[in-house]
Amino acid sequence: MLSRHDVRSPLAEASIGKAGLHLEELAESIRSPDQPVECHLLHDRPSVAILKVADWERAGLIVMGTRGEGGVEDLMMGSTNERVTTGAACPVLSVGPDSKEGSLLPRDVLVATDFSIEADAAAIAAQEMFGIEKHEVSVLLVSVLHTPAGLETDIAASRIWGQYVAECRALLKERLAVLSGTFSLGKASARELLREGLPAAEIVRVATQEEVEVIAIGRRGSFAAGHEFLGSVAKRVIQTARCPVLSVPSLFSKRMRGRV
Repeated sequence: MLSRHDVRSPLAEASIGKAGLHLEELAESIRSPDQPVECHLLHDRPSVAILKVADWERAGLIVMGTRGEGGVEDLMMGSTNERVTTGAACPVLSVGPDSKEGSLLPRDVLVATDFSIEADAAAIAAQEMFGIEKHEVSVLLVSVLHTPAGLETDIAASRIWGQYVAECRALLKERLAVLSGTFSLGKASARELLREGLPAAEIVRVATQEEVEVIAIGRRGSFAAGHEFLGSVAKRVIQTARCPVLSVPSLFSKRMRGRV
């Protein structure tokens, strides 16, 4: 289906016409009897148009390319990817320029968790989309604790921090057990990893070291204060990861509630 909206000038008509031909050529290259493809061509702000179509079609997933490391414009205005990721009611798979061409059924998936409801949504979406329980998928559940400054010189604070790390390690093991039960792992395997440092940097570092094919991470989106912007950890992971990143809205999202 090819639709046009608010096209008035001959220049815009010509531009839309060329874009329509290119879109149909691209669709034809991936269309098959088992894979129908519809085309929507809108004359609108890109992020707004993408969200409109996703809403019309009740999309279960949006796949987008991203340029990776954002510049000044990204910080001030927010990129198309960030606006879509923040506003989408469904998960968004962001594929960066350094991402390797991979399978739709990845063998290694990193699920980031901070024990929040958003992280639970990411785990559930990863299970559903990548068929974790049906395939030989390796799931790595990763939690990163942001180490406070000054521990080296404050013995009391260092002791308290050590206790906190131990408690989080135990909680992570419990979380893995719960998720393993939720996954009904089957052929899949799962393990946990607790790291200390800057959350986004450590998540990307682990993903690179473990050569995972997809990172799944929850996003707070419009449920957080300052809802115009994507959460800083998820945003940074999307910008810097060398593999695709699946960002998932909260379980409070109507679309996610229908999947649980």
